[in-house]
Amino acid sequence: MTALAILLHSGGVDRVHYALSLAAAALALDRPVTVLVAGRAVPLLLAGTPERPGWHGLDPDAEGRSPAARDAHHAARGIATFAQLAEACAALGGRFVACDMALRAEGLEGQALRTDLAVEIGGLVGLLADSGPDAQLVFV
Repeated sequence: MTALAILLHSGGVDRVHYALSLAAAALALDRPVTVLVAGRAVPLLLAGTPERPGWHGLDPDAEGRSPAARDAHHAARGIATFAQLAEACAALGGRFVACDMALRAEGLEGQALRTDLAVEIGGLVGLLADSGPDAQLVFV
């Protein structure tokens, strides 16, 4: 099966949510998935606290709603939340890579990363090398 590599660069809460939905769907079909999290999306992989998970630091949606408000909006409509998507990706073997260049660019080197996902630190060369020549690459 062709591997899927998602280069998640946007920090927009709706784009990040949809990228996680894409990853979970591909994993459910037994497709290998690697998500390289870079740019403004890096807060997705930060540990944060139980009261304020790292993904709360993502950018608001187009109407200005916070990531927490958008997540509650999804939950109220029966759409998978960030926690549910992360849990599904982890359970199905999804691979998450925090971009080392993005961590430096955002001043987040050394910050605690999520423990509910097997987060690695890497970069573009590793993503391309590990995904193989036939992998599909999606940029979000």
